[in-house]
Amino acid sequence: MPQNNFRGTQAIGRELHWIGVIMAAIGVIVFMFLGIASFVVEFLVGASFLTMGVAGGFAAWYMRHTRVFVGAAILSVLTLLMGLYLLLNPVSGLVALTVLICIILLVEGLFQVTLAYDLMPRPGWIWMLASATISILVGLVVLFGLPGSSRIVLGALLGFSFFSTGLAFITSADNISSL
Repeated sequence: MPQNNFRGTQAIGRELHWIGVIMAAIGVIVFMFLGIASFVVEFLVGASFLTMGVAGGFAAWYMRHTRVFVGAAILSVLTLLMGLYLLLNPVSGLVALTVLICIILLVEGLFQVTLAYDLMPRPGWIWMLASATISILVGLVVLFGLPGSSRIVLGALLGFSFFSTGLAFITSADNISSL
């Protein structure tokens, strides 16, 4: 039996438990204010692109005597413009980010269908197919709900992430405390 290398596993378990409770509570609060949360996510993505564009501009400037300067400069300008677009046009930015999420869900679902059929004779392949079906259905529901669905999708993803991570911390804390 492996030896427990955690110092104070009960204390760590208690801390993780309360962190999980706080994260799950944040997830519930986010679900109560999906519209606001969606705009917060859109703003953070826009600010991130803007920051990346500025940082990329500095990096491109320092590479001005290399062969990659033009590519770095173009990428910097595009990233900067994307950030500005998202920050200056929050409603259309929500729609654009939601369309991107739909595309990712649909492509992921198609990839998982292919993987499920490759795994088909092995146990568990049905779970991959179920995941693919869910990804494709969610992608299509959101896509056909545009532009209205864009007001809640980003917030729902954020809320779900906080809530599920909180639950994972709570259950992990219970397991750590029992070591």
